Amino acid sequence: MTVLAAGSYLALRRLFPVATLTVIEKTSPDRTHTARLMTREAGFDVNVVLEVDDAVVYTSPDFAAPATADFQERVLWDRSGNVVLIEVAGKRFFGYDVLHRNALSMTELARVQLSSFEDLRFTEELPGATP
Repeated sequence: MTVLAAGSYLALRRLFPVATLTVIEKTSPDRTHTARLMTREAGFDVNVVLEVDDAVVYTSPDFAAPATADFQERVLWDRSGNVVLIEVAGKRFFGYDVLHRNALSMTELARVQLSSFEDLRFTEELPGATP
């Protein structure tokens, strides 16, 4: 394990400042909860951070993605509005049950039911749709 002197640490922080950016803020379907997805960037490292109702419920390990990478972060609420998910690059990454205040297991995460397009009752014809 490498230990940095305080001066070295401060010098690195000046070279690679930490920036936290809100990617998306989304209210649950019943409007009782709010999820905020943020990225925290420090040099080459990127962390995904999820806040629910102003409390941090998850901080990811480091991503060391190239600067040109598009994370494609999404926040999704389940049909009940009680479970919030994070997707990164199309992969379900983390889930949180707001009623029970706990993280979901990967098995539970895979079982979460999201609204379908049909559930949304779109009333027009989709652009480019053929009859």
